Parts: sequence; C-alpha cells; structure tokens
Amino acid sequence: MITKYKWKTNDEWLDLRKAYIGGSEAGSIIGMNPYKSAYTLWAEKTGRALPFEGNITTEVGAYLEEFVAKKFEHETGKKVRRENFMLVNDKYPWAEANVDRMVVGEKALLEIKTTNSFPNMKKIKGGEFPDAWYAQMTHYLAVTELERAYLAVLVNCREIHFFTLERDEEEIQALMEQEKRFKHYIDTDAEPPVDGSDSTTDTIAEMYPDDNGTTVSLIGYENDLRQYLDITQNIRDLEALKKEKINKIKAFMGAAENGESDNFKCTWKTGNRNSFDVKAFTQDHPDIDLSGYYKQSQYRTFRINERK
Repeated sequence: MITKYKWKTNDEWLDLRKAYIGGSEAGSIIGMNPYKSAYTLWAEKTGRALPFEGNITTEVGAYLEEFVAKKFEHETGKKVRRENFMLVNDKYPWAEANVDRMVVGEKALLEIKTTNSFPNMKKIKGGEFPDAWYAQMTHYLAVTELERAYLAVLVNCREIHFFTLERDEEEIQALMEQEKRFKHYIDTDAEPPVDGSDSTTDTIAEMYPDDNGTTVSLIGYENDLRQYLDITQNIRDLEALKKEKINKIKAFMGAAENGESDNFKCTWKTGNRNSFDVKAFTQDHPDIDLSGYYKQSQYRTFRINERK
C-alpha cells in the first residue's frame, strides 16, 4: 500500500525527509553521487553533520522546473500534473518519493533536472545521464510502483534532452537492499564503512574540528597505518619517476614550443603569472595594517611516524 503524506511548512517537510531515505539520496548510498558519500549522508541523517540546504543553483533549478515541465508536454504531447504529497510504500517503509510530476493517463513519472556542469553536459550530449539520476529514478519507480520514468534535462539553459527509464525489477531490488542496509546504520547509530572521497574527508573534518589532547590506542589499525606509509612512499617514487620522464623530454625539446611523434603531441609554452609580494609591500608601506585582509582558518594536521 502506498501512503501519501502532506506537509504544511518547509520545516515539516524537512522533518519528514529525515525519517526516510529520499530518491536524491539513493545515489550516495550506492556510491554513485560524486558530491556526497554514504558516510556523509549517514552523518547528516544522524545529526553529526549539517545537511546541504541548497544554493543559488538549486534555487534556479526549482524556478525553472515548471518551464521544463511545459516544454516536456509541448515536445512529447504528454500531460503531467504535480504530486503534492510525499509517497511511502509499505514494501519499503524506509523509502519516500517526492516526484516532480506524474504523467496523466500513463503509469509513469517525470523527473526534471537543470544542469550547467561540464561532466553532466558531456554525458547528456553523448546520449547518457549521470548515475545518481538513474538511482534516483529507480528509487521512485520502487516506491510508486510505476512502469517507467521520463527524464527531462535543461542543459545550460540552451537545450532540452529527454530520456526514458523502464522499470527493472532486478535493479529495483538491488537498490532497495542497499538502502535497507544503509537505513540499519542510521537506526542503530552504527558508523558505515569509511571511503576515500572528498565528501567523507570533509565530513570527518566537520565532525571532529578540534583535538582534545588525549591519546587513543590504534591497535587493530596497524595494517592501515602500514599501508598508508607504503602508499605514501609509492606516490613519492612515482612522482619522482614522472618528473624524470618530463625532464628528459624537456631537455630534448629545449626552446621548442611543440613536440610531436606518431602517437603523441607535447606543448611547452611560455606563460606569465603575476602575484602580490606581501613582504615587499609591507616593507615599502610599514604604516599600513594588512591584518584585516588575512583569512584565518583552522585545521588539524595528520601525520604518521613509524616507531624505531
């Protein structure tokens, strides 16, 4: 059974979303969202990190949603309507769906996107769309039990592209199993696996901005510590090797701007860069206080040293 929930205020809507996993969060759970990891989503859901509250890009997307919906109707001849409810299916009680539009007279929904991201634009013009959007629409098909999802994408306010995703039961079940497992981490307040994404790195820094001066036992992490040192050394060795190869080619090219072979083309162009010499300026103008122009930030430095 599908239940519809209505909210009166934005705060009520946010409270409802906290209790469920939404379609836009599905990509993070299965590692398909390059901007938010599963660990970050878990930290937000458990109150350890502040959730993303939107920006000018999301505001513009919301503003243009109705325009894209009208263009979809005009180009396809289909009619759509708003679904002003949060949908929850008893089969997947942890999941909710806030679909952009329902397609009238058809067991289908419409997802609307606007983008000016170069990776997204490149993928869309190649006849594909981001994996996170695929996960989102699969999530919606699971909750709504509809047969297909249409995707309308406004690219850089210049082009509109349409895609169709048919219901795939195997894909739905695989996604729902992953979501159910992730929801267990939230319900039990258990930390999910940590990955190496920038999102997780930033979230951990947000969760633990200050040290408390104590010492903890790292017994059980010996393998991770050893691998970290080995990988760090390998990176140094590879960087040195990379520089050696570059220097070898540069030494041969000399003053030449371009170099070519059967399979490669190299350029070594002259450029100019201007930078502000703070030290020299301070010496020439000792009476001017520049302290108000320095931006101060706090950070924690991580180091590993092997005991001898």
